[in-house]
Amino acid sequence: MYASPQTPVKVYKYAFKLKADGKTADGIKHELIMQGLDDKSAEAVTENIERHYAEFKKKAGKSNMLYGAAFLLIGIAAIALCIYYPASNTVPYIIAFGAGLFGIIRFCRGIVQVT
Repeated sequence: MYASPQTPVKVYKYAFKLKADGKTADGIKHELIMQGLDDKSAEAVTENIERHYAEFKKKAGKSNMLYGAAFLLIGIAAIALCIYYPASNTVPYIIAFGAGLFGIIRFCRGIVQVT
């Protein structure tokens, strides 16, 4: 099905989906062979997918770190403003701490993705 010469894009999309679903390299190779690819082609596709998936994950991690740091800085600035200009209610503090917490979580997620 996927092994026809006209559909190499489908082969890579299928393999990438398998990787995104948590399959190991051996599992991806096995699935590709079951779809009709020969052993050598399945090995080549699997190696390419592993390399590209690692690059994709690293880019996503860097993006998460950048946005996380931005939200953290916005949260810190908002907390500073709330302290400087005291409000009569606690809503601005909750929003400011929420932005900071969201930034910390996203930054940490990015660190995990990059490593």
